[in-house]
Amino acid sequence: WIDGEDPVKLSWPEFGKERVFHGWKLLEMNTLGEVQWRIIFAEHGLGELGKQAAKGWAGDTFAVLENKRSHNLLLLIYSTWDSEAEANEFEQAYRQLLRVKYPKQDENTVVKLAGRDVLIIEGGTKQDNEALLEFLKQVKKQKS
Repeated sequence: WIDGEDPVKLSWPEFGKERVFHGWKLLEMNTLGEVQWRIIFAEHGLGELGKQAAKGWAGDTFAVLENKRSHNLLLLIYSTWDSEAEANEFEQAYRQLLRVKYPKQDENTVVKLAGRDVLIIEGGTKQDNEALLEFLKQVKKQKS
């Protein structure tokens, strides 16, 4: 984005069709973008790391859901990068961000590198991680 490139457009599959989301309410879906990634890292004291990690951003989408009973939140992020090396750099940086964000490491988190893509789960339960990753793999990509 900062380099004037159009981002990759990402679209979610239907949440309502997936059994894993029964009992969850979709609160928000949107895009973060390269600048917002820098801000997120900076808010956690990792500004320089965020500046480097966000450089290869090609697109992302996130969804926040709330459990209807417990009111716990679930954050799903699908991000795509200009190269596998830049995806790897972001994945490593995001793992560092999670160590700062959750110092007790008591939150369910998954960060999965898949070629030029990084799939992220924060919240939810460990037993749903596999189904959530399968859902994330269904995100559709198209060049803007």
